[in-house]
Amino acid sequence: MAALLDAAAPREAALWCGAGPRAVGSGGSGGGSNNNNNNNYSNNNDQGSGNRSSSSAAAAGRFTALHAAARAGAVECVQLLLQRKARVTVTEGGAAMTPMHYAAMGSSSECLQLLLQAKAPLTVRDARGQSLIHAAARTGATQCLCLLLERLAQGNGGNVRALKSSEGTRGLLEWTDRWARSAVHWATLNGHAEALRLLLAAKASAAPRPITAHQMAKRTHLTQEQPLTLALRVHGPSSEVTQLLRDATAEMEESAVSQKAAAVIADFAGDSEYVLTLSQGTLDRLALWELRERLSEKTSAVQRVQCRIFFRSSSSPASLAALKSAEKVCAVVLRADGAELAEAVQEAAASEGGSCEAAIAKWISEVTRWPAVVDLWWKFSGCLSDAEAADKGAAREPLTFKITCRRSGTRFAKVSTQSLAVAAATAIGAARGWRPQVRRPDLEVRILISDSDLLVDVPLLVQGSVRTGGGQLVSAGMAAPVAWALARSAELRAGERVLDPMCGKAVILVEAALSIQPCCHFLGFDLDTEQLAGARSNAKLALASGARMDLLQGDACHLPLPDGS
Repeated sequence: MAALLDAAAPREAALWCGAGPRAVGSGGSGGGSNNNNNNNYSNNNDQGSGNRSSSSAAAAGRFTALHAAARAGAVECVQLLLQRKARVTVTEGGAAMTPMHYAAMGSSSECLQLLLQAKAPLTVRDARGQSLIHAAARTGATQCLCLLLERLAQGNGGNVRALKSSEGTRGLLEWTDRWARSAVHWATLNGHAEALRLLLAAKASAAPRPITAHQMAKRTHLTQEQPLTLALRVHGPSSEVTQLLRDATAEMEESAVSQKAAAVIADFAGDSEYVLTLSQGTLDRLALWELRERLSEKTSAVQRVQCRIFFRSSSSPASLAALKSAEKVCAVVLRADGAELAEAVQEAAASEGGSCEAAIAKWISEVTRWPAVVDLWWKFSGCLSDAEAADKGAAREPLTFKITCRRSGTRFAKVSTQSLAVAAATAIGAARGWRPQVRRPDLEVRILISDSDLLVDVPLLVQGSVRTGGGQLVSAGMAAPVAWALARSAELRAGERVLDPMCGKAVILVEAALSIQPCCHFLGFDLDTEQLAGARSNAKLALASGARMDLLQGDACHLPLPDGS
């Protein structure tokens, strides 16, 4: 190989070994083919042949000598090619697999070790959405799987989070491919018991969180299955992989029971459960950072689910009101998974004359957490709690409330949101002595149903606009959490001049002046007189706090400022 590379033209040698720039179109010595015996897909409707045309979009690659050496397990050839600057991230045509994918499927981990030493990324995916752990689990390459798990667990902080996030996100062990299958699915499907044992020991989920039916339909025509169901169908109830998954599933159920018990204990200890709702999913990292930095000593059980972050805290209302990334802070009344909700719906359907909406409404009204949530609502409203009012003999009018009910997904399509809202209002009003009122109620009760869970909460804080000292923006514009995130990303320092050439209603500038760095000179320009009038109204908040802010009419392409200023 060394002699052939030396005899070839430098450009051709670079393309062969994968050291040149990314080529357009498949070709090269391997012809862009990845039809090898290691891709052990099942033929009984498990090969995932649907939407195969989408892979042709990834055909901008080249099967290089490094691919071939990694696939063949030729350690010396891999070493030689790496010495000649072969790129470890080069992708082949079609499946867009890297040399790392081929090395991860090998029986020996030596080639994989060399590629890792060459700083190959651990979190790459091919065109089918499969990671290196997918490749190793699919072929039962236990040596490579052990090496990958060790590197991920012992690597930098990003790799540890990628392996299995503690913040509720899907970690690398739970990544799914285009067929909604994780590495556990593939080890199960191909009967690799030892690889499955390694994954479960690394805390991979034996029952990964399913995606919605709509997402599944967009990916493939296959039916979504849990690993245990897959094992029973393919290998039977007495197989080793089935027994491993049964034991792991039973352990997960025991852990879930323990967590519920811990939640009950936390309720008695005074920790309340909250949920932060985010206006955009991209704000989740900032919200998690805020919880760690501002409420770390009094916050526990943090879990992220889509655009919501659940946590338990004993913090004061003022501390929670200081969170800038949250659109809403809500007190959790009831949180149940889809299985519990499905059981309640089935029981209602089995009973004569019973409706599922009435059954769910009765379940919600009988939750024991209502008194604690009402107490929180009084505290966040700036009033005394019910208990404190009773001690002082103060009489209170019954609370007025309204029900907001929303449903997403198709799993509980039979549940009518309108009927559930009426039934819940009737049941809660009878149980708590409250009066339903649609316009200007004292509090709102939200019932949110999805394919995976049921959530009932009461909003305590709503940050729809920038607030300070009881004031708020006169003219609404960008959402306050988004404005705060943008202002924070500028990393302002005292004494700097801050320019927004298209300021609109100056929401970002006001947020920066109030929450980030007030000791700056803020300049805002906009051509629209109506937007500028709203900006000047909003700027009164910043000016009242002592910030310096000037708002002028001007074109962003021709600002009346000296060059280089």
